[in-house]
Amino acid sequence: MLDNLPAHKSSAVEESAAKARAQVIWLPAYSPDFSPNENCWLKIKTLVRGQQPRTAPDLNEAVSAAIHAVSKEDIAAWFKHGGY
Repeated sequence: MLDNLPAHKSSAVEESAAKARAQVIWLPAYSPDFSPNENCWLKIKTLVRGQQPRTAPDLNEAVSAAIHAVSKEDIAAWFKHGGY
């Protein structure tokens, strides 16, 4: 599932998908409601901002903690919300 970011339309992406026997599903232009990763990034960014990191090590720690805070239940809910 890819949005219309130019990097996603490269031949390397298409070749990688073909090698993995994956079907690429293109999302409509600007469609955050259909893109589960939009909600994921929103949660991560919100958690990182809440930590107010001021140094590179603090930022790394905040990002790592935020990523680990994303649960399987979160992911399932985001896919369900997107209609998948």
